[in-house]
Amino acid sequence: MATKKQLPKVPHFDEQGRVAYEHIFALIGNKAWYAWGKGNGLEWSLLRDKLGLGNDYKPIILDAEKLANAGNYQILKEEVHVVTFCRFGNVTQAQETALLLAIAKHSKAEKIFFADNLGENKQDLSGYVLRLREDETARNTAEMMIDTIEQDNAPRKTPYVEYRENGKIKGLHYITPKVDRDTGEIIQEKETWICDNLALVGEGKTAGGEYYYLFQWQNRDESTPRTVAIAREDFGTDTGWKMLKAQGLKMTQGSGLTQKLTEHFHFNGNHSTQWTITNVTGWLNGAYLLPNGKIIGTPTKPIYFTDKSSSSLGYTTSGTLADWQREIAQNVRGNVSMMLGVAVALAAPMLSLLGRESFGVHLFAESSKGKSTTLNIANSIYGNPDKIKLSWSTTATGVKNEASARNDGFITLDEIGQAKDGKNLETIAYDLFNETDKIRGEKEGGNRQIKRWKVTALSTGEKDLETQLRLQGAKVHAGQLVRLLNVPLEEAGNLHSFPNNKAHADHLNEKVQECFLA
Repeated sequence: MATKKQLPKVPHFDEQGRVAYEHIFALIGNKAWYAWGKGNGLEWSLLRDKLGLGNDYKPIILDAEKLANAGNYQILKEEVHVVTFCRFGNVTQAQETALLLAIAKHSKAEKIFFADNLGENKQDLSGYVLRLREDETARNTAEMMIDTIEQDNAPRKTPYVEYRENGKIKGLHYITPKVDRDTGEIIQEKETWICDNLALVGEGKTAGGEYYYLFQWQNRDESTPRTVAIAREDFGTDTGWKMLKAQGLKMTQGSGLTQKLTEHFHFNGNHSTQWTITNVTGWLNGAYLLPNGKIIGTPTKPIYFTDKSSSSLGYTTSGTLADWQREIAQNVRGNVSMMLGVAVALAAPMLSLLGRESFGVHLFAESSKGKSTTLNIANSIYGNPDKIKLSWSTTATGVKNEASARNDGFITLDEIGQAKDGKNLETIAYDLFNETDKIRGEKEGGNRQIKRWKVTALSTGEKDLETQLRLQGAKVHAGQLVRLLNVPLEEAGNLHSFPNNKAHADHLNEKVQECFLA
């Protein structure tokens, strides 16, 4: 029999020496390679972040073939004492036994765990591995169990859906075996292409109780997998397929085949990972969700955002935090109105954490003393100022929709004099800080889910709010003046190294286009 040194190594075996030996992680199962996705797979990213592993960490990968023949591979280096095997896809009991027997024979690992695809629900198999090392009867029983792997891998004789590569045609195929009536052997298989390599990566649920399926695939022109949530009521219908195809998925037009695909995913794929489906940004599952769907921090449960802001493309990053501090923050220092704008922007994510209500600040001045510059600076904390700014010329409904899409976030409204009319101005000034939309009924009965939000706002104009309301013939409510504070804008007085206000403002307006955060 070959010695351990002569055995071939499992994928990423040599990478074990590049990290601390205390704890090694491995992906196992028939979906292990898909989860890995060359280091960019969504499921691997979620697991990596949950475990606190570095972006360059490469886990051991054991697919169905490697599991079936685990005893013929080098799996762990001798220095490894703790290992966790995370399941992705199907892993049979016989495959697990083969893996544990190989660990017992060819490693010195003392702590061995099996876990789900998020590293949770751990099973401690350390005692079993110790028995395999010390008890011949236990080893013999394990060997008998491993013999069933051949049965597990026996050819399937009824039609099924499976990923296959047939020349240039890759993706999920509907396989129809032809079986010899006399021998029971498969003599032919018909492969019919259905779609790209589509995978079910989890299930989700909204706060309102609506259920979703989460699907993932790789578009050729994109570097990372595309993930899309489909309402379960739409899955298997033309509506659901159109949503997937609109996101880049290639698939057949044959309704019979798509029906087979629907049945396949109802009973196959990853149904264990549970996602939170939401149309509300802000704090959720211990992380912060931006209006473009980007997540800051590591959520305790995966999040899928369904309702991106109309300005979601503006929530991007340019430059670094150090650039922003040097070019913008240093030149804002000592200028009261600019500092106030920054403070209002930074306060937004704190409202929910502190249990405070929404509020805003309205900066007013007759002449141009830096109103737009102040808005640009404040917006640069969240993204591209040109793409996330709003104006008073929008409708009240539009502002409320943006507030809902920017929950726990920040809104700017430029030039109050551009409000469409007095009624619109009055409604925006009041409803924005009311933190909830009107109750609206559904055609099918019942009510729609109420939109809610919590925001801070920075507004500008030549007139204060009360004066502008009166000029446009609108009512003045005391609540408006309490929640949207009127503050006279002070022109920048600390110009730092700049010769005049224009040069100072020009520099800031130029740099906010180069240095913005998200």
